[in-house]
Amino acid sequence: MTKFFLKYILTIFTAFSLLNCVKKINPVVVKVQDVENFDDDLTEFRPKSEIKNKIINEDLGENVLDTKPADNTEKVNAILEAKAEKNKNVKFANGYRIQVYVGKERKALDEAKIYIHLNFQDQNPYLTYSQPFYKLKIGDFLTQNEAQKIYLQIKPVYPDAIILQEPVEIKKSFQGNKKD
Repeated sequence: MTKFFLKYILTIFTAFSLLNCVKKINPVVVKVQDVENFDDDLTEFRPKSEIKNKIINEDLGENVLDTKPADNTEKVNAILEAKAEKNKNVKFANGYRIQVYVGKERKALDEAKIYIHLNFQDQNPYLTYSQPFYKLKIGDFLTQNEAQKIYLQIKPVYPDAIILQEPVEIKKSFQGNKKD
């Protein structure tokens, strides 16, 4: 009982000590008159705009700017060519493949491969073996919607098939799109 009482008193003492350490802040009151009478010159901080080639449209009685579009065609073409050259070296992109089969039996893998070859000739098969499992993935799809179309045809025959997100070969994915 004494320990509880000592803890209680110590907690109260600590709380009061901390409250007394807090600095009291007086709120700043700004009067509307102070804001209205504010007269500092802030023009040096404002962005400066120079208007050139100003034309006065006499018919409308208003000022119109002479706006001639800048010819940036050469600069834009140079940038586009640089990007195209850089993109020639890119071989892979984030995309999707359909995992048709995962299992330990080589015979089942071969059957799945034959099914894919007979029904989806334009899709590239990818066989992997990670002991003790064989995996068969197909396709190089850039969008999930492309993969979904083939997936819906495979799902009735291979109910364990799933769509996976992984790097795909760009050239092969474009070749698949041209055949559609």
